[in-house]
Amino acid sequence: MKLLTKLLALTLLLALILPVAGCVQNTKGVCNTVGVFQSGSGDDQIGFFVPDTDGEGVPASCFFVDESGFMAIYDSVNSRIVVYAKDSEGNFKYNEQIPTNDIDRDIDVGAGELIYSNGVFYLSSRECIATIKYELNSGDTPEYNVYTSDSFPCHPLTSVIPEGGGVYYMTAMPYVTQAGDRPSERPPIYLFKDGEMTESDVDIPVLYGYSMNNDRDSTFDYILNYGDEKFTLAFPQGETMGLVGADTDGCVYMMHSKVDPETAEGGNWLRKYDMQGNLLYDVEVISDVNKLTFSSAERYQIMADGTVYVMTYIDNCVTIFEVE
Repeated sequence: MKLLTKLLALTLLLALILPVAGCVQNTKGVCNTVGVFQSGSGDDQIGFFVPDTDGEGVPASCFFVDESGFMAIYDSVNSRIVVYAKDSEGNFKYNEQIPTNDIDRDIDVGAGELIYSNGVFYLSSRECIATIKYELNSGDTPEYNVYTSDSFPCHPLTSVIPEGGGVYYMTAMPYVTQAGDRPSERPPIYLFKDGEMTESDVDIPVLYGYSMNNDRDSTFDYILNYGDEKFTLAFPQGETMGLVGADTDGCVYMMHSKVDPETAEGGNWLRKYDMQGNLLYDVEVISDVNKLTFSSAERYQIMADGTVYVMTYIDNCVTIFEVE
């Protein structure tokens, strides 16, 4: 009897301390502002062109948050990568900047991603990947290289998924025509480790395409692959959602816009789903969409622990949100 009691106690203890597999409910569901940077070329500024009266402007290209707590933003306007470190209150403060040596002239990173791993920055683009070898805070002269698709499988990567320890998965959006044609195979997933990128067969929800739903104001539903299965996440009627990304637990993150069509007032909410379409949390990120400098220009970083960082533009400032 005593042995059985001990086994039951051990089982309970393991259940408490071991991670649970699969997509689980977020424990906090809160959003904090952790960085606000004005437009410019100063140390604590990010270069971007504010939209004029015709709505034209240039946002910052991409950003990256490392599991150790620093953030890097690729400032293509000023040809540099600006690095920030978290202070004691959890806010990102300027640390240093690394010149990109005008590599933005060689590649188009508008649809790409930024990664830092083992002393090297990687900038992905539609046609190639550029690398900047530099140890943070070393003061060394950076080393620059541009690699074509002969060295890396170069696609417009839409999501970077940290696995921890400098290992990342990347997903690429498949080409979808206006007629709704979709590829017959699952979009590729790549494993990025030690500076090498190889195709992976890991199960991560990836975007397969869109489906027109004429019963709800001709809006699009998202179709996703997860393993050998396909799932559909439907728009609520009269509302819009944009795909943020996914994680290795099978969770999908969407940015959900709730705007009153008559008053044009409303906000954006980050939603987390499992692959059965169950809503796990709904967290307000942007309370007033009318303060957005750029519409639909957010960039996202999903961390291995489920924390999501959002880079957006509010009142002509680059604003970083942390959703836990």
